[in-house]
Amino acid sequence: MQTYNYSRSLDSVVYGIIRPSEKDYDEFEIETFRWFAGQLGFKPFFVAVGNTGSDLAQTNYYDNWRRVVATEITGRTKTGIYIHRKILRKKGEFPNEVLFSFKELTGVFFDDSYFAFAPNSEYSDEPTSYEKRLIFKPSYRKSDWLRKAREKHCVVTATPSLDLRIAEVYCRNQETKKVLEEIGFNGVSVKRILLPDYLKI
Repeated sequence: MQTYNYSRSLDSVVYGIIRPSEKDYDEFEIETFRWFAGQLGFKPFFVAVGNTGSDLAQTNYYDNWRRVVATEITGRTKTGIYIHRKILRKKGEFPNEVLFSFKELTGVFFDDSYFAFAPNSEYSDEPTSYEKRLIFKPSYRKSDWLRKAREKHCVVTATPSLDLRIAEVYCRNQETKKVLEEIGFNGVSVKRILLPDYLKI
């Protein structure tokens, strides 16, 4: 069975139903959020579909262990190749993301492979009708989307709300687990997820 996965920082977790707002998205994502809201008729949360590490990479849960946050160009070699330096998180700078996994969820599926066609802070053009079809695949049934999630790990569901009380809950350490249990969550599991190689660079 495919699961629906969403993460958010511990300081924004509540024991109950949450609904999206623009503050859930950064400056780069806000135009995409607004565009999807206009297409769907509701403000969306974006929830990754699937059970593998590649599927979970679509959430922010990996950030709990991701040391490299950016790279910067520090110079060039004599042959013109850019020299990069990794910018690493320091102790105390790591986020505290909590992962919520749902067995079932109501929403609108779309193909994350074509997410870049949606407007964002750097790309403001309206997608063509063909590009919209690539994103939303209107001929797909739910079974088609779930099969694609098993094969390609690029399926996302846009949903207008999430009831965190009915999710399976995972966190980074025992201290976070204790906080979540004090909020009201039961059966919280401490779960570390290995980063795929492409997130280690």
